[in-house]
Amino acid sequence: MVKQKVAGGALLLLFCFFLSAEESHKIILDSSVFGIRLADSDWGLFSTSSGEIDFSSRGNKDVKARFAIKAESGQLVSTNPVTYEQNLTGQPISSISIHYAYIKAKIPVTEEYDIRISAGKNAISWGSGALFNSGNTAFSSISQSSNLLAVGTSVREDTAWYQSLYLPLSKYSFIEQLLIIPEKGMDSSHSPATIFPSPEKSIPAIRTYFKLGQLSTELSYLYNPSEKTHTPAITLQGNLLGDIYISASTSVKDDSIQLYNNLAISCGIFFLNPIEIGETISLRLEALIIPSASWQEETYNAGSTKYGLQIYQEAIIAPTDRLSFILRSITSPIDLSALIITGTDFNLSQNLHIYAFFSAQAGEKSDTYSIDKPAGIGLAAGLRYTF
Repeated sequence: MVKQKVAGGALLLLFCFFLSAEESHKIILDSSVFGIRLADSDWGLFSTSSGEIDFSSRGNKDVKARFAIKAESGQLVSTNPVTYEQNLTGQPISSISIHYAYIKAKIPVTEEYDIRISAGKNAISWGSGALFNSGNTAFSSISQSSNLLAVGTSVREDTAWYQSLYLPLSKYSFIEQLLIIPEKGMDSSHSPATIFPSPEKSIPAIRTYFKLGQLSTELSYLYNPSEKTHTPAITLQGNLLGDIYISASTSVKDDSIQLYNNLAISCGIFFLNPIEIGETISLRLEALIIPSASWQEETYNAGSTKYGLQIYQEAIIAPTDRLSFILRSITSPIDLSALIITGTDFNLSQNLHIYAFFSAQAGEKSDTYSIDKPAGIGLAAGLRYTF
């Protein structure tokens, strides 16, 4: 109860900040319908609606704050009554969550340097990479849990409650201390009934950023006290025709040192406007390498078997400032299967967007991706309005 009062008080203070400061706000309404094939002749229809209210401070370059709350509801309905009776579908889903709630402040130390403090709930984007980012150890950023239908945002937007202290070392280097307060899902050891875990279950982390020749270098370390794991990571970034990056991380338990078994390497290259086509064009190619995983084709069991190599491709072309075409795919080179998603987004008028996506899996039935698997074929269409 005390923790709930503390959290409520913090939110009230944040509201008071916005009431007393210059701010901008927007409301985002999104309604969509998904059609996916669940089995041979069984199709599911998933309708969902969401609304988000987003306040951001402005006018003060030294203090920034943001508060966004999001409500979602939806329901999956199957054409097969047996599937419905098995509770696989038909269950309504609804949630209200705080998407962002943070304050950032700069405290001048000298004319050139300042200390930065921030706290609340925000995206933590250590490392580099859109889908595969083994340098972002705060989240499981090497999994495929993401929003591949994202338009105008990253396919990953993980946020967490945190506290951060940024100390400058020079013009291009710094140290950042981070304390992550895991919610349900990030830390399975605390009760779902609690808003925040006890202080000893909070996750401390630290990183340093500096230039190594022409390369931007990031070294980080995270300790999870609940799982007793130490996670070091390194990320290098540079530019060679496009923005190139590579990250590596591993995880070591207190009582077991197995660096190789938990080693994950992600790398990629990103091009923005490499050629002149319309307004903008962006191309991204990423790879995830798990050296200890299987490098030979075998029967795929969802959630258990992971191959040693996965590749992510993304191309976004905007011929005009109102129209964009999106192509994303994840390829499993070991068993030669793939998930392919194509879509378009059209800004019809004054931030009223119409979007549509089509997805298909290619591969044999035992492969990572197959048209015979649930969601082997999918369609999505919707409206999004921002005002």
